[in-house]
Amino acid sequence: MSRANNAQVKVDVANQNLIIAQLNVQAADTEARQVFNTIQTLPDVYRYTFDVSIRLAHVANKRAHAVAALADAQEQLKRAKAEMEEWEKEFRENLYGCGVSTGGKRKR
Repeated sequence: MSRANNAQVKVDVANQNLIIAQLNVQAADTEARQVFNTIQTLPDVYRYTFDVSIRLAHVANKRAHAVAALADAQEQLKRAKAEMEEWEKEFRENLYGCGVSTGGKRKR
């Protein structure tokens, strides 16, 4: 059963990582929106300065990293679910081979 526990833990961790990644993307979007709105209130003379450009680049980079982490978390969850399904399939096959009913129809 330790393989089952390991597989389930991996799925649970992957789900948690996915939620965190989604929240990070939302936070990056909110920060970018706030920075953009603040910049819109600046007079033109300040709006196109180097500091403002750096700040915009920073929030864009932060969002890009958050989106990449989200993609990684989605891939991690996909792999963990596939591993869990593989374990369940092997478990059912082993039960069937021992003559234990798995609740499904018998193969003939």
